[in-house]
Amino acid sequence: MAVATPNPPSPAPDDSPEVAELKRQLHWAYLKIQVLEERLRLQTLAPAEWRPQIALLTEDQLIGLRFAPDEEVVALAKLALEEHLNRKQIKERIQNWRADNWRI
Repeated sequence: MAVATPNPPSPAPDDSPEVAELKRQLHWAYLKIQVLEERLRLQTLAPAEWRPQIALLTEDQLIGLRFAPDEEVVALAKLALEEHLNRKQIKERIQNWRADNWRI
C-alpha cells in the first residue's frame, strides 16, 4: 500500500539525482512513520470494541488525523470512515489543532 505523498520535496537545482532520490525516500519514510504513529495513537485512545476499525482507515485519512488532538481524534476517525472523508475534509473538521512540533 503506497503512502499518500501530498507535497514531495522538490529537488534543489544543484541536487544530484542520487541526492534527489534520497530526499524522496526520506519524505516517504517520514509519512510512513506518521501513519504508524497515528495507528498507535488510535489504538491507545479508542475503545477496545472499535480498535479493529482502525485498520480500515486509509493512509491519507491517518495523515489528516495527525493534527487532531487526543480529545477529537477517535470521533474524527469514526467520522472519516463513515463519511469516507479525505485528508482535507478531516482537517476542516478539527476544532483544536495539535501542533506538529517534530516535523522535519
